[in-house]
Amino acid sequence: IMLGERYEELERRYDRLTETWNSTDFLDNRLEESRCRFTRESLESRNPVTREFDVWYFGWGLPFPQHFVNGLVAVQKEVKQILGQGLHYFVKPHNMGTELFRLKMPKDAISEEDIKEARQTVRKFLSDAYPFEIEYEGMGIAPEGVLVAKGYDSSYAVDRLRTGFGSAMPYASRDQINWIHIPMGRILERVGKDTFEKLRIYADKNSQRPIGNVIVSRIRLIHETQWYGERK
Repeated sequence: IMLGERYEELERRYDRLTETWNSTDFLDNRLEESRCRFTRESLESRNPVTREFDVWYFGWGLPFPQHFVNGLVAVQKEVKQILGQGLHYFVKPHNMGTELFRLKMPKDAISEEDIKEARQTVRKFLSDAYPFEIEYEGMGIAPEGVLVAKGYDSSYAVDRLRTGFGSAMPYASRDQINWIHIPMGRILERVGKDTFEKLRIYADKNSQRPIGNVIVSRIRLIHETQWYGERK
């Protein structure tokens, strides 16, 4: 377990995960942030299919080693048991990954030249950064229903790379993140007071659950044309 100021600093970034439990169920306006990633028809037929988008980002995983993925799938299964028939979507095991830096989000415009330049820029940074270790410990559920595994790095490598990329790539998306997380799925409708309370207890109990460590020795530029790597 990572100790000290760095752990506390990273843990504070995940504070938003505790805001979920300030109400007695998921709020419709927050759930819409998740539902908008899926086709309306698929939500109505209760078989969620992610919408087509154009996204470019640097990250790792996709896939993670099988022994590591097993721990994430175990969380998905346990959450599914609590949800029962509640509408949800789980990221497929081979599509689980961590975003390092977003080059293009759906509303951004980017040229082929920028993408080519980004590849070259990143190589310069990474030669000094590899390898670094990420410790994944604990899970949580955000107010918009996203289920995540929390990541921590004691080396500050992720922050340094994100800052460096941001300075070197002014054309990159302004929509960046400061978590080092793995999205595992999304809850897509209100679940009722009793189930919500069960989820709260589960999230609290598993907020520091050991998941595993990953040595990052390769970062990829990933192009997704459908959310959660359904097409890439």
